Amino acid sequence: MKPYKIKLVKTCNSTNDLLIKNALQGAKEGVSIISFEQTKGRGTKNKIWISDYGNIFLSTLLRPKGNKKYWPQLSLLAGLSVFETLIEIGIKRKDIKIKWPNDILLNFKKVSGILVESIDNFAVVGIGLNLISNPKFIKGEFKATNLSNYHGTKVKKVQEICEIILGRIFMNYKKWNNESLKNFLFDINCNLAFLGKNIRFSYRNKLMLGKLLGVNKRGLLEIYANNKNYEIMNSVDLFYLNSGDKNVPSN
Repeated sequence: MKPYKIKLVKTCNSTNDLLIKNALQGAKEGVSIISFEQTKGRGTKNKIWISDYGNIFLSTLLRPKGNKKYWPQLSLLAGLSVFETLIEIGIKRKDIKIKWPNDILLNFKKVSGILVESIDNFAVVGIGLNLISNPKFIKGEFKATNLSNYHGTKVKKVQEICEIILGRIFMNYKKWNNESLKNFLFDINCNLAFLGKNIRFSYRNKLMLGKLLGVNKRGLLEIYANNKNYEIMNSVDLFYLNSGDKNVPSN
């Protein structure tokens, strides 16, 4: 028996918003919503997520046990699951990277974003994945792309890819111990964007330059700068990469 149940809708404001409403009404863990279109799609920090027909807009409901302070790790867990899905459908490992904490890059262009929202005793994991189209202009450090631009990949149907993503998410979720990402650190850090590179980051309102060391077992990003290690929290300290910065290799 699958640990998730999919509901298909033609359109909605946001799959996360719709699933949050269902969760507040008692929906069980594993309930998932796929919409073929979103009219008010959003990403982190309430940024607009362009939601054109034919791409993936997926949300799934989790009710983790344990301390809620560890739930932000779910973003990386979902990111790894999307990464593994792309490998499974034919994307070469060398061409995709996990950008901490919630993006997937294909040839250093954004192809997927993840939004995890925690409310009461549940978390909703939202995933946007560009299958056949992408915004031409987006704010941020990276341009966007879609899977149909990738040579040699036959784009599968929306629901087929969603089934793979959900299978990966719930397999990894089952392994997760609610406190530590140690079981996933090797796979995350081996495929982390800009690992070992010099990057700019903001720490307590101060712009700094440091070397990206990787993600630790708590899901925090570690950067070496000014002869010490810094732990970056996505909910507290702003972190950004600028692909046009001369200090950040374009790879």
